Amino acid sequence: MHANCAADERLVGDAVRRCHAKQVELVGHLLDNNDEAIRQWFGAGMLQNVVTTLGLAAIDKPWARAMSGTCATAPL
Repeated sequence: MHANCAADERLVGDAVRRCHAKQVELVGHLLDNNDEAIRQWFGAGMLQNVVTTLGLAAIDKPWARAMSGTCATAPL
């Protein structure tokens, strides 16, 4: 994630793009090169990074449950 934030630095950006290109190639192969499925796969992974980084699965609030996909553990 830090590298993505520093992608405006030419060498970092080039490396990040190469890394993403390799990942898209592999995921595309596994998903029959379906562009929508590839975007959904990467989108779900990026959302999971946010959920994990912010510890949202442990927060019993509607917005956190919406992001993390967890069920309510206590009445609102």
